[in-house]
Amino acid sequence: MNEREIRSLPVTLEARAEENGMRTVAGHVPYGVESEVLRDIWGDEFVEELAPGCFDESLKARDVVALWSHDTSQVLGGTKNRTLRLVSNEERLGFDLDLPDTQTGRDAWESIRRGDVDGVSFGMVVKRDKWSNNDGIYKRTILEAELWEISPAVFAAYPASAVTCRSLEAYKKTAQEVIDMSDKENRAIEPEQNKTEEVTHMEEKETRTVPTVAITTDSKVEERARFNHFLRTGELRESPAATPLMVSSETKGAALAPVDFAKEIIDGLADVAVMRQIARVLPPISGKSVAYPRRTGGTGAAMVLEGQPIAPYDLTFDQVIITPKKAAALVEVSNELLQDAGVDIAGYLAQHFIDEIGELLEDQYWNGDGVDANLLGILTAEDASEQPLIERVETAETTGVDVEDILTLWAELPSKYRRNAVFVCNSAMEAELRKMKDGNGQYLMVPDLTTGLGNTLLGRPLYLAEGFPGDLTAGDDVLMVGDFMRAVYIGDKIGIDIQRNESAGFYKDTVAFRAIFRTDIQLAWPDALRVLQIKSGAA
Repeated sequence: MNEREIRSLPVTLEARAEENGMRTVAGHVPYGVESEVLRDIWGDEFVEELAPGCFDESLKARDVVALWSHDTSQVLGGTKNRTLRLVSNEERLGFDLDLPDTQTGRDAWESIRRGDVDGVSFGMVVKRDKWSNNDGIYKRTILEAELWEISPAVFAAYPASAVTCRSLEAYKKTAQEVIDMSDKENRAIEPEQNKTEEVTHMEEKETRTVPTVAITTDSKVEERARFNHFLRTGELRESPAATPLMVSSETKGAALAPVDFAKEIIDGLADVAVMRQIARVLPPISGKSVAYPRRTGGTGAAMVLEGQPIAPYDLTFDQVIITPKKAAALVEVSNELLQDAGVDIAGYLAQHFIDEIGELLEDQYWNGDGVDANLLGILTAEDASEQPLIERVETAETTGVDVEDILTLWAELPSKYRRNAVFVCNSAMEAELRKMKDGNGQYLMVPDLTTGLGNTLLGRPLYLAEGFPGDLTAGDDVLMVGDFMRAVYIGDKIGIDIQRNESAGFYKDTVAFRAIFRTDIQLAWPDALRVLQIKSGAA
């Protein structure tokens, strides 16, 4: 069946004055306003807008509920009993919500009134939409959708890595068929045929096995074709403009992968190497290294009398040096596959490189020892006296983790880092978290419908990272929390080198491909992170 999508739409949310003891919040969603650039779960970027009246038929046919942060156990109101009232016109969808006199309702009122909660997310099933492509930027116009729920939410849902949008693949497939059926001259005189297509959702989507490259301009299509030709034959074919495929300046005999192909791999790495989702990924580096200033002490603010000069700040800084190191992966491909013109060989290789390099970086970002070619992982980073840079919080017992340990870990994180904090653990710890309940009998870990991550812990997103160490024995790091965007920097070298070698697989009739990706990770602000460690039991 059609999949429900969660969106944080451009909403004005206000808490109205209490009248006769009734607490009412109101807001509206404008029609025809483009969202920020989104990214679907397969890495394709697009913008989105609601067409006027897209919810009208749904409002006539079904009830809509209001939930607190998408939690179905915390209902705030509904259209059935008129505690939620929805009005749609040509300009917007407006709503009024009478909050219940319950603990959840009172908490919601206070949070909205204070401005702590100023976002609203919607749960909807898109029935009909329209796509267009302007210079490589896809635009989705939602023509008809079923509105299921409205949720004031602390963390409004429009995460770049979590948007589900299945109809884009159908549009891209149609657009690709047009390109395949036409030569370059025909494409030049028939732009409108490929500009806009209306797509009606199917019941099920075919399984996506390799990344699909977005169709943009003729030059990019041509560049992709030349790169595929290089992969199949080893020839650096010139374009009609006599511009050869770029040769790597750092790896002999290698071609520098086109931007779209490199982006395909780099975006896909975040699905495997979770650190790339939560840390700050810096702009690509063109030189050998780059330095970023890091404050190490001093005071940057002070009270000043009117008309008095502001004293110089007593600040001290050092530098975070990003020096990308080489991550390499090898993939063998049969000549039969290379000769099959129906196979997007670049897409096939991209998926394999994502898996291989992603698994490597998932371990290196957390646990690398910094020796020789290895990165220095954030969990192993130490100061000059060989003390961990990230503060550890020990459990009360040596035999495992309980709820009080989790609460202690959260309390140890400075409050200024909590707003953007996330939790991270591996599968073993996640299994333990699933069993834990608070003093009221509520599970500590709950489903997270707002981000698509799966679960939250203490109201914050919980990321599952298989590279995170620990098998729940004494002395193990088992859970981490903090503002990773503030604390951790990742820097990548521009480009990905691809080298082709026929000799290695001569007797097997295969061709070997090597991808080289350069990256580094640095712990810039350790104070923004805390790690829960099982008590070692040492005397």
